[in-house]
Amino acid sequence: MRDVKKDLSRLVKECIIVNAKCYRHCDESVYFREIVDQEDRLLGAYVCPGNYVSRVVYFSPKVNLDLEWFKKVLRENVPGVKIRDWEIRVATRHPWENAVDMEEPAATDETSLAPFIFRQVYWTPPKVHLGEEPQGPFICTNCGRVFVQSVKESFKACPDCRKTGT
Repeated sequence: MRDVKKDLSRLVKECIIVNAKCYRHCDESVYFREIVDQEDRLLGAYVCPGNYVSRVVYFSPKVNLDLEWFKKVLRENVPGVKIRDWEIRVATRHPWENAVDMEEPAATDETSLAPFIFRQVYWTPPKVHLGEEPQGPFICTNCGRVFVQSVKESFKACPDCRKTGT
């Protein structure tokens, strides 16, 4: 039996993580920042050099995705931004999209998808206007927490880390 966590993490990192540009903040390239890597889920964010979170993605081999968990994680980690159901998109990723060698299939059961097929959920944060300045989610360079600030700010550390000087 193959290790589902290893397969999911490997497939996502090798085949799905793409070179892209930042959404809504700048035109710089983004990188993938892993947030959660568990047996049946991988959660991360596409982040630009200014630490703006342009998209949050959740991958799972499960047929029934835990969308409530995803929304809860978003609400806890992106304070001040309302998470609306219609902003969350779900896609199914197939082997032919992933350039996967299908010689060694993974074990499946009634709760998982066929070998090498997994689900992807993504959320692109809207620009939020609090007062006159557009606000957006950023990821702290020090602690990894997501915080909201003006998109014009250049702080790469959250308010807590700025206070403590870390």
